[in-house]
Amino acid sequence: MKRILLSTLTALSLQLCCSTGLKAQDANPNATLEDFEAASGWEKQNGAQVESADSASVGKGAVKFSGPGLAFKKVKGIKPLKLDSLNDGYEGISFYVKGDGSDMYGTIVLCGQHPLWFPFKYAYSFPLKDTEWKKVMVPWDKFVPEDPVYAIGTPGGMPPSGIQNLKLNNKWNIYHNNKPMPKFSFSIDQIQFEEKVPSEKNTPKLKSFDEVLKLLKDKKPVSILCLGDSITAGTSLKSPDTERYAQVLEKLLRKQYGYDQITVISKAVGGAQGNDLRLWLDRDFAGTPPDLVTIMYGYNDKTWGYPKEYFTYSLNDYLDRIARKTNGASSVLLITTIPGKNERFFMMDDYAECVRGIAKERGLALCDAAKEFKAFGRAGIDSYMADQAHPNAKGHEVMANSIAGALGK
Repeated sequence: MKRILLSTLTALSLQLCCSTGLKAQDANPNATLEDFEAASGWEKQNGAQVESADSASVGKGAVKFSGPGLAFKKVKGIKPLKLDSLNDGYEGISFYVKGDGSDMYGTIVLCGQHPLWFPFKYAYSFPLKDTEWKKVMVPWDKFVPEDPVYAIGTPGGMPPSGIQNLKLNNKWNIYHNNKPMPKFSFSIDQIQFEEKVPSEKNTPKLKSFDEVLKLLKDKKPVSILCLGDSITAGTSLKSPDTERYAQVLEKLLRKQYGYDQITVISKAVGGAQGNDLRLWLDRDFAGTPPDLVTIMYGYNDKTWGYPKEYFTYSLNDYLDRIARKTNGASSVLLITTIPGKNERFFMMDDYAECVRGIAKERGLALCDAAKEFKAFGRAGIDSYMADQAHPNAKGHEVMANSIAGALGK
C-alpha cells in the first residue's frame, strides 16, 4: 500500500512540475534580462502583436508575440560577473519558447542603446515547429549582428552588460523570392544570462566541388540552392519564377548533362545583406543539405557602407556556419558581386575582389560573373539591366550561363 501511495505521489509531483513549468528558484534574478511576467511596456510596429501567453514556463506569466512585425522594450542591464572579461563572465543566454507548429522562425534581438537606429544589435533565430515549452541555450557566437559590428564578447564587439533593449522579431515582411511573409506566433519566457553555454568548436570542411561535378557526370540526383539578395530573387523581372537565373540554370544543366534529376531553387530575399543571410542560415538550410550552394550578395551591404574588411569577415563566417550546419555535406560555389549601372558599375569592384580572394584562400569554386558583366563596359551593361541594381531577363541568362560554365569543368 505504501509503494502504491509513493508511486501515486511521485506521478502527481511529476505532472505538477510539467504543467507549471520551472520553479521560481530555477530563475536567477541577478542574471535575468526579461522575465515576461507582464505583457506591458512593448512598443509595436508593422502589425506586430504582444499579449499574455496562455501558459508560462517560469513564474506566472509569459508573452505571446504574433508577426510579421516587431516589438521592443527597455530591459534592465546586468552587472558583469568578471570585470576584466570581454564577455562579462557569461557565455550566452537561455530562454524558453513555445512555437505555433509552423515552419517559420522567430527572432530575438539583443540591442545596445537603441533597438532600431544605433549599431550593436544582435539577432538569433529559432524554429517554431515545437508547440511545447522548450529551453534554448544560445552561445554568443550564434548571434548575428544587424549592423557591421563584431560578435558579442569579442574585441570591438559589445559586452553583454551593454544590452539595454530587447526586440522581438525584426523588420522583414517578405520571405524567399520576395513572397509575403506568412503569419506566425510564438510564446517566450525568461531570458537570462548563462555562465556556461555549449558552443560548436569544430568547423568541418565543405564538400569538394569535384564531388558535385562527379555527381553530375554520373547522372546522379543533384540539388542546388541559390542564395543572395534581390538580384538572385529576380526583382524587376516580368516573370521571376521562370526568368530568374536559378530557373534558367536548371534548364541549362539538364540539357548540358542530359538528365532531369537536377534541381535548382532560389531562397533569396530582396534587400538582404550578408548579416541577414547568416541569421537565416537555419531557416534556409532546414531539411536535407543541398549538394551545392551558390552565394552572391553585396549590393545592399554597399548601400549601407559596409567596408570590404567587414564584407570579407561576414562572408567567411557565413561559410563556416554553412559547413557546421550541413556537417560538410554541401559544396559552395562563390559568385563575385556583379556591377550595377551608373556609379554602381565601379562601386562593387572591391567586393568582387574580396570574393575572389576568399575563394582562392579557402580553395572554393568560383564563378566570376562580375568579370563577364564588367566586360560589357559602363555603357554596354545597360542592355543587360532592368534598373541600376537588377539584371533583366537577358542579364539573368548571362548569370545562368556563367554558373553553368563553372559547372561544366
